[in-house]
Amino acid sequence: MKNNPLRLALLSATALSGLVSIAAHAADAAPGDATPAAANAEDNLTIVVTATRRSVTLEDVPINISAASGEMLAEKRIDTVRDLAAFTPGLTVRDTGTTGATIVMRGLTTADAGGNSSNTSNSEAIYFGETPMYIDMKFLDLNRVETLLGPQGTLYGLGTMFGAIRYIPNRPSASKWEGSVHARVFGESHSGNPGWNVDATINIPIIEDKVAFRGSVGYWNNPGFIDYTALVNQPGISNPQPGGLLGNPADEAGSLNYYINSKGKLRFEHDIIGVNPTTGAPNSAWFGSLGTPQQISANLHTKNDANDEQTISTRAQLGLYPTEWLRIYGSWMHQVSDSGASQSNTGGVFGTGNYVSTKRFLNPTHRIADLYSVEMEVDIGGFAQLVSDTAWTKQLETDFNDNTDLLLDLNYDYELFPNFVSFNTRTGSRTSFNQELRLVSKHSGPLNWVIGGFYNLQNFHSQYHEETPGFNAWAQVNVPGVYGLRNDDYEYASISNSRKDEKAIFGEATFNFTDKWQITGGARYYHYGISTQGGSTLPMFDGPFVGDPQYSPGAINIPLNNSFAGQNGFVWKGNTSYKFSRDLMVYLTVSKGYRLGGANTSAVPCTDAILNGTGQKLCLLPDEQFYGPDTTLNKELGIRFGLFNGKLRGSLAVFHINWDGIQVPGNAVNGASGITVNGSTAVSKGVELSFAARPARGLTINGSYSYTDAQITADIKGLVAYGIGGTAKTDAKSGDRLAGSPMHSGALGVTYELPVNAAGDTVTLNWTATYTGDIYSRIGLRGFAQLLPGYLLNRASVGYKFKDHDFQVNLYVDNIFDKYAVTGVSNDRANRIINDGIVSRYYQQSVLTPRRFGLEVTKNF
Repeated sequence: MKNNPLRLALLSATALSGLVSIAAHAADAAPGDATPAAANAEDNLTIVVTATRRSVTLEDVPINISAASGEMLAEKRIDTVRDLAAFTPGLTVRDTGTTGATIVMRGLTTADAGGNSSNTSNSEAIYFGETPMYIDMKFLDLNRVETLLGPQGTLYGLGTMFGAIRYIPNRPSASKWEGSVHARVFGESHSGNPGWNVDATINIPIIEDKVAFRGSVGYWNNPGFIDYTALVNQPGISNPQPGGLLGNPADEAGSLNYYINSKGKLRFEHDIIGVNPTTGAPNSAWFGSLGTPQQISANLHTKNDANDEQTISTRAQLGLYPTEWLRIYGSWMHQVSDSGASQSNTGGVFGTGNYVSTKRFLNPTHRIADLYSVEMEVDIGGFAQLVSDTAWTKQLETDFNDNTDLLLDLNYDYELFPNFVSFNTRTGSRTSFNQELRLVSKHSGPLNWVIGGFYNLQNFHSQYHEETPGFNAWAQVNVPGVYGLRNDDYEYASISNSRKDEKAIFGEATFNFTDKWQITGGARYYHYGISTQGGSTLPMFDGPFVGDPQYSPGAINIPLNNSFAGQNGFVWKGNTSYKFSRDLMVYLTVSKGYRLGGANTSAVPCTDAILNGTGQKLCLLPDEQFYGPDTTLNKELGIRFGLFNGKLRGSLAVFHINWDGIQVPGNAVNGASGITVNGSTAVSKGVELSFAARPARGLTINGSYSYTDAQITADIKGLVAYGIGGTAKTDAKSGDRLAGSPMHSGALGVTYELPVNAAGDTVTLNWTATYTGDIYSRIGLRGFAQLLPGYLLNRASVGYKFKDHDFQVNLYVDNIFDKYAVTGVSNDRANRIINDGIVSRYYQQSVLTPRRFGLEVTKNF
């Protein structure tokens, strides 16, 4: 019998496993306490959060929020936001490896379900404490993580469309020494190397009750499991397909072998064997042989377990508590991360397997991130509290990729050079300065309020270039006069610089008509400006060339395009809630969110000289140079409940979101450079449920379930590109489901803690199942997209805790049944072509991390 995704989701049921399974934390802990006291010792299914800028229990928050405690993060071995998503309804972060993590909230994205990307817009926000950041930091010494769904611009400095994730750190305690050491070692299926990580935290009261230091450091060594079996020995000299040309030219006529040329006309390529135009299946020769073992060893080599990761992350905090009314936190975070390759295969090309890539080059990524912040909390008598956050962040990133198939896909006959390969290198830096001031009322009475001001300045710089080793020398001999004479291998280069600043004032006011009924109104006024500079060039055509006065090897002249965009805006929020009893509350929220517009700089503005020239055209038409903001209108009705004297607690929410002026990825008409454009409209509607139950002493059951129906509501012309060069386009149609997230997802977890002796030692058993439903790789499954089947994952652990020694040992298994699943697709199935006998390896599938089994120990002191 076939598995029904809805049935599986409901059976997997719904569980934010361990999410609210810890003892509650008090809101009024003494200044400097790293871990607040329990809010209610009798109810350990309660957790206190500060998402509303006030400390309240989760059950009393009249908005959609999930909270994962630090204990839950440790219990489930959740190291990043990527791991968190499986336990948070409404949040999707697909397992595509360490080279990128795309956050999707409530299904709202128009991007393809690719393998590598990042979050640098403000459609969603990530906060560390009070500081917005654009860094995928490891979870280290956190008190909890809060996930807020829906626009947050009336309460937080950074305006968002879809939601925010807050990392709440443990603060330095000036009253006691404490610390912890944690280590983990594990094996991984399909990998020949073990993995391990170790982290430690220390809290030092320097001056009792006045000054304290808290520091943490962790190192993660995650083994790879993707084998790269076709890496070229000597680029430009070794043959990347040593067995010779593949494919029968007679197969060309019946395959998808066309593209749209620069004049918008359909052009057939008679030297290309494409995919079946109906099924998308590749020609059988696409699965052919790379060559004999002797041919392969003479030209290619293998790197096993290539997608490994090494990350070191550290954080230092200084807490100053000079008076009862002033608290100052100075923080520094630093993280360095290196990954050896992407967590993806090449779809079975040359008959390879699920954990094999035939890319010609590895694609390592190197990232360095820093965050510096000073946060102050000033109590102004019993009237209000002033909060200030001043922060600076910086991120540097370098990555290297196989570029061969991109150039072959442009169909300029590069494949006529038998040893043709290409790679690209990108370096980027992003800095951000942030200042937020917020005043929160503390006085008595029915009126509560928050008012704040926000300033954010971001600078971004990126350099990118493509090289074709050996091709220039070959071309000058075999196609003289076509390519300019250069003594290097630069084929394409671009630069992009941008400066973005946003200023905003925001606030909310709540009037409590009774102790049961409240109404909240909020507003935000913002202004932003974005100045950009960027451009690109083709050095083999544009020069400079040998003999030019400005020429030297590596010299490149890039014409730059300067642009500016800016706009004012206003968003708002309305909310009301009613408490029928201590354990039952209903709330309603209507709010508006936004994302900033900007300018495209992937190429220079088009001129008559460029459009009428004979070379490759790289330019932007007037309507391609800018894009505007997009907005959301969020409507949500929710209920928070407690039953059986608090033994069962949970929340249920239904939502409806309208998304207007959607920013969508596109390609320029001339040169197909990537740009952003404003598209049409979309809607997301659904249901989210989470619960935690304690039916018997020591037994905890946690669950979550999410149903999300996200689709566009008006046609978007030419959104989906496919075919050779990606220049054949098809429209997205009203009713098409959005890509990148499941319609159904959920989890169910059971934890049983069993006392074993009079000393208080315990054994803890846990089993957790998480379900991810089917995902579309592209909007509406158009443009040779594919359906990524859903999957059910199981994990289990058994732990022994020595109470007197505060020491714990755990054995665990993740992905118990070693489930294989495709989690993302880079490039569509139409790219599985054979061009002049050269087999394309452009198509890639990101895959799920296989089974892990390990041992971990934790010592607190």
